[in-house]
Amino acid sequence: MQPVIQGADSGGESGDPQDADDFLPGFGLTTYVLIASALLAAFVICRVSRSRSDDVVDVESVDEQDDETSDAVEQGLSEKVHAPELPDGAESRDVHLDPERAEAALEYYGRHRYASRDHALLTLIWRTGMRRGAVQSLDRGDLEPDAHAVRLEHRIDEGTKLKNGEAGERWVYLGPKWFQILDDYLDNPDRVQGTDEYGRKPLFTTQDGGRPSPQTIYKWLIRALHPCSYASFPHDRTPETCDARGRSANVADCPSSRSPHAVRRGAITHHLTEDTPPETVSERMDVSLDVLYQHYDARTEREKMDVRTDHLPE
Repeated sequence: MQPVIQGADSGGESGDPQDADDFLPGFGLTTYVLIASALLAAFVICRVSRSRSDDVVDVESVDEQDDETSDAVEQGLSEKVHAPELPDGAESRDVHLDPERAEAALEYYGRHRYASRDHALLTLIWRTGMRRGAVQSLDRGDLEPDAHAVRLEHRIDEGTKLKNGEAGERWVYLGPKWFQILDDYLDNPDRVQGTDEYGRKPLFTTQDGGRPSPQTIYKWLIRALHPCSYASFPHDRTPETCDARGRSANVADCPSSRSPHAVRRGAITHHLTEDTPPETVSERMDVSLDVLYQHYDARTEREKMDVRTDHLPE
């Protein structure tokens, strides 16, 4: 805390102006100015040092204040500047989350940060291939415990929408193991309970209990998938030199970053590789078969052949 120092022209109890030398008996005005300058310089150095340490302190922690700043900005502008909801096939199909990396991240979060927001978010998108707009639309009441599923509804009059409108409404099965993670996330003490401006209770909440913007979900997921969040620092970087960490950093600067769209593409490809019928994937992920094959299917030709072989007669 900076010392509170009255100005030399402020009045004393008698109402007479005080002399500057009265502040520090035995010292002249020049000495006083030098001491004050030294205190100010020490304060500035302390603040700079603290700011730098904030950028490199626990790499597992997520700087939610910076992520949620975009929620205070007009959402339309924020989305255009940072990361708009991509149309189907807007990214190269080569940019996707590999199953090995998804499993490594999920294993880490399951052991060390079970039912955290990042654990629940990654679980949901990897398991279902949802778009981030769909994730944003979910309320806690959209969890269906009896079916181990989540229910997606187009609520454009209540602040959220699905990409394909009412045609995109559906129930999506998670399974007992994966559903339990989301259910336990609701009871996580770090999760802030709250309602949005329409009185709805979001599944994923910001620090003030509100509904996150798609841009905030974008940042959350990218940070959760930074290799340094669940493994070690790659790319010859350290916490001090990584441009993708810290409050003012661009999370996409990490060479290993994967956007929600890339996770969606990886989830679709993984479903297909695991021999899930394309028609099932199409309905589950809310994408047409034509678009699925043209833009989302990242399987190699050998992988496609292996899947077909499993269905051939002996």
